[in-house]
Amino acid sequence: MTQTRNIVCLAAYLIALLLSAGLAQRALAQASGPPAAAPALKGSDLNIDQIDDAIDKAITALYKLEPTYTFPPEYAFTRYYDQETRNMMGNHALACWAMLAAGESYQNPPLYRRINWVLSSDAPYVYDRGMRATMLNELPHQRWGPWINRDGLWLQSALTDEGNFSDEYTGDPVKGAGDNANGQYGVFGLLNYTRSSRKGISTEKWKKIDQYWRDAQQKTEKDLAAGWGVYSFAKDLSGKDRFNSRVSGPMTAGAVASLSITERFLYGPTMTDPKRDNVSTHLRKGLRWLDENFSLDDKDEAADWYYYMWTIQRVGGATGYRTFNGIDWFRDVTARILSQQQSDGTFRGDKGIMLSTGFALLYLSKANDPLAIAKVRFKTIGSEGKPIDGAWNNRPHDIWNFVDYASDQYEVSTAWQIAELTQPVYELMESPILYLATDQKFTLSDKEVDTLRDYINAGGFLILNAEGKQPNEAVKSFRDLGTKLFPKLEFKKPPKDHPFYNLHQGVSLGLAMEVVDNGMRPLIAMFPGDLSQYLQTNDVAGRNDAFPVMSNMYLYVTGMNPRRTRLNNNYIVENSTRPAGTILAARIKTGGNYDPEPASLQQLKALLHNKFNTDLQYTSVTPDQLTNQKIAFLTTTGDPESALTDSDAAAIRTWIERGGTLWLDPASGREAASKASLSMLAKILPSGRSVPMAPDNPILTGKGLPGGFDNTRVRYRFFAMSRMGPEHKPRLQSVELGNRVAIVYSAEDLTCGLAGLDHWSIYGYTPEFARRLVVNGVLQAMKNPEPGAAAAATPEAAPSTPTTAPGTPSATPANQPAGSFIPAAPK
Repeated sequence: MTQTRNIVCLAAYLIALLLSAGLAQRALAQASGPPAAAPALKGSDLNIDQIDDAIDKAITALYKLEPTYTFPPEYAFTRYYDQETRNMMGNHALACWAMLAAGESYQNPPLYRRINWVLSSDAPYVYDRGMRATMLNELPHQRWGPWINRDGLWLQSALTDEGNFSDEYTGDPVKGAGDNANGQYGVFGLLNYTRSSRKGISTEKWKKIDQYWRDAQQKTEKDLAAGWGVYSFAKDLSGKDRFNSRVSGPMTAGAVASLSITERFLYGPTMTDPKRDNVSTHLRKGLRWLDENFSLDDKDEAADWYYYMWTIQRVGGATGYRTFNGIDWFRDVTARILSQQQSDGTFRGDKGIMLSTGFALLYLSKANDPLAIAKVRFKTIGSEGKPIDGAWNNRPHDIWNFVDYASDQYEVSTAWQIAELTQPVYELMESPILYLATDQKFTLSDKEVDTLRDYINAGGFLILNAEGKQPNEAVKSFRDLGTKLFPKLEFKKPPKDHPFYNLHQGVSLGLAMEVVDNGMRPLIAMFPGDLSQYLQTNDVAGRNDAFPVMSNMYLYVTGMNPRRTRLNNNYIVENSTRPAGTILAARIKTGGNYDPEPASLQQLKALLHNKFNTDLQYTSVTPDQLTNQKIAFLTTTGDPESALTDSDAAAIRTWIERGGTLWLDPASGREAASKASLSMLAKILPSGRSVPMAPDNPILTGKGLPGGFDNTRVRYRFFAMSRMGPEHKPRLQSVELGNRVAIVYSAEDLTCGLAGLDHWSIYGYTPEFARRLVVNGVLQAMKNPEPGAAAAATPEAAPSTPTTAPGTPSATPANQPAGSFIPAAPK
């Protein structure tokens, strides 16, 4: 019996030895360190399809890296110190967490089985428990609360007397400084325990953790940059190994993330005085170290490269910083990660495939988070005549608190970021809202004002908040800025039925709010009464309306689609290639606001340039200046000044008869604009009326047009469908002269769609389908001869007007073919 037992033990020992050795060899064989210095993909070239494809491949790869669903003998954990074996529960918790964060359902049987396997372990390691608590926070709290409560209590007990964590905890009181690598996992686990548990941890424990990280920081003079290492700099490190005693990028990033959490939790509600510096010295020094030292190619950080990038992402999410050391952590890091993915979907690093793939997937999954709002950073001129940072961040947690609120309300993880008006518009457009708050006088440069105007014209929205006691100099600066941006428009109090008061939640009509509106949408909102103090105190339940009105605004500018990802916006950047083809076009100038959305034809030009190798050369001309343009666009907002004179209508009619094609639409599709556009059409063509476009027209089918779109089924905006009901058929109307389309009329908005606006209250097609319809129209017009001097014969008929209004389906008169010119019946 004894001999049998010995043989069994020896076999178990050999199995464990082989398992540990095999895993270690596999990790070494598959490790590849940090990415190459020159990634194949550039940050400026990112698109959401690339990221989604990489996410899908990584999820598939992680499903294949299954656990053995058994545990090796206990001594394999300690005798063979291999991370993949010793911390396999934590690694699989990381894999589950990453897949859940990327959108996988926990009810998927293979994932559900692995989650339950992770729950079966009582491993005494801080990394494992921190990872599992974080994984559990991704699951429904009502069902999984007891499980996360178990790990939360364990992590609280594992906290050392100095406020940090060591590698493991087996029940005895833990003393000392621990190490910062495990400390970061412990703090993150406690944070997720607090998020998912009603109990959380005591303020005293958070204070102990907060003080530990301050004491552990590298000691430097004044505001000089300072970081953290694996070991605390409050201790004598002379006997420690040099590598873990140095300042480390991953440890500094993790410490900054930890301090951001503790400062917000402990001191955030008191950080409301704009005259006080509300960012601590320790946090400011840590951010400065990252801003001076962050690198994608630091050889000393090769082993923890994916963890480092994920932690930098966390710091960016907490502080709003977009760049560190000139590196855009979102675009540049994402491009680098994508460039390293293996053909099998995995990522390779010094600590094994599962760890590397897990952290890479976590990072990429956050790329799908909507960037709900960006906080504008600006500079002022200091006493020495040099630019210095302005008072743009008096309330460091106001927008962080709002995006957490929005995440809970919309059940999607939203993010925020700091924006600078030196960035290109395509970067600013990742966020539908820019937020500028200050208590002081400021002035933006002409170039910054131009960038801000371009951002707003492209569909962005600006919120201005005057902080501190009222009245103050900020309000005057805001009014001056509004005048520079849009000289013809003024700040006005919104009407009582404005969606800002009621789109999502009810807001008091007495809220001090002024809006600049261009007739289609609000462009700027100003709060002269200091809204951000309530955002900073996180007074979600209060009656101050701060969170509800911000929520209404966010939902308004996204068209009630808060899940729009940051890269999935409608802004098109025109590339630098030289197009092969050209088409001349015109924006017809009338009185009033004839070009209400200047980005509409700019974006159409970029789309034709990039996708169809065609240069849309357009100019704004009066009707009598129409000459050889093949296509022209006439838009109205319904303002009385835009009405056509008889001579204007005659000039447009002559141009059409010579071969031009006119596109006419009511910008925004509002009732006043719709009535005005119908009047324009009747004046231009008094002898005929439009009819529903023929179903086989190339504008709808795309047939015969190189690269043309199939528009036989279209998508309307949610706002439009809430009025017209579910509809997928295009509702364009046309007037044909001879065998060509001479006029295309849309009772639904096209202009705002061309500009890429997602806003609520626009009655029309989605930006995608507004562009598809008009692109087909341009491609068809390119096939027409250049407008000449010979006039086409116009049938003689009595005046008639179209009768289509918003929400009313078009109807073809009985016994008449759709899509051809129809003389009206004599009076």
